[in-house]
Amino acid sequence: MFRLSILLALTATAQLWSQSFITVAHRTDTAEILDAATLETVATLRFPFGIERLSPALDGRSLNVEGYDDRACCKNYVLDLETMNLRESARPRQSPDYFGECLTSPDGHWCAQLKSFRGPSLRMADIQNPKTVLELAPPGLPAENREGNWWALGTWSADRFFLYVSRPNDPGFFWIVPAGDEALSPGTAVAAFNEVPGCRQRLAVEKGIVAAAGNVFLYESFGGKGDRTLMCKAPIPGGAWILDSNTGTLTKQIAPDFHFNRLIAGGDALYGVALDGTNFSSAPVRLIKLDARNGTVLQSRTFDAGVLQIGVGALATRPSGYIPILPVNAARH
Repeated sequence: MFRLSILLALTATAQLWSQSFITVAHRTDTAEILDAATLETVATLRFPFGIERLSPALDGRSLNVEGYDDRACCKNYVLDLETMNLRESARPRQSPDYFGECLTSPDGHWCAQLKSFRGPSLRMADIQNPKTVLELAPPGLPAENREGNWWALGTWSADRFFLYVSRPNDPGFFWIVPAGDEALSPGTAVAAFNEVPGCRQRLAVEKGIVAAAGNVFLYESFGGKGDRTLMCKAPIPGGAWILDSNTGTLTKQIAPDFHFNRLIAGGDALYGVALDGTNFSSAPVRLIKLDARNGTVLQSRTFDAGVLQIGVGALATRPSGYIPILPVNAARH
């Protein structure tokens, strides 16, 4: 089944370019850097291996790269944007207790990790003080039943982490978690969205959450194994919904004509990959830019069919033109 992976990297470093850039990978040996304002390609990077993911590092001085090694994924690399030298980096350690990837706060101070298997939980670690690690369990959740397990999602907005927990056929609960909080209050019940009569299923509907320009957005993610567009007779709504974080109500649906795999935030904009709801594997894929304040579609660009992965962030050095990337340890002179 066609599947997309979209990575997000943000930065608040004062020395960086005020202009943001988008990184685009196609799961080939070629990646692109786009001007986030125009969606036009400013640089094409040709790697000596296939690229699974790449995104700007938090300080904007390098790109974090995951690449294939003998057709297996993945080895981890860092591409220095000043020298264009590539070096191998350590593979992120897998958590033995089912916590996922580190979601770093915009200021680089906190690492948030989520766990869903055997009960949802949020682990908050102070990156500057590794001894400060807080594990927060959502209180008062209804017991798991035959409907399925609870699934945790989250996103940062400044120094607050937005936690969203849901399960199959249950819209779930929402928390605003200030960095450093030691406990979670009872969650806010979230209103149902993307309900289609006669179109429920045993597997969980893939959902997403993103925050930008003071708004929190919820959406159904398309293009994964649980995609309902090929299973349901009725059309599945697209777009995203603005969540009232105080009441759990949904105040507005945006971009209803687009079925997004993932939305990511960059300043006052949202960037997403829009899929053809009838044939994800062979139809063209569109990169969409939206105004996060009101959901207006600002720009779009069409790419050939296939996997499309994006990241967004400011860069300290602006690459340009066609740049062949040398193998590891083959430094430029």
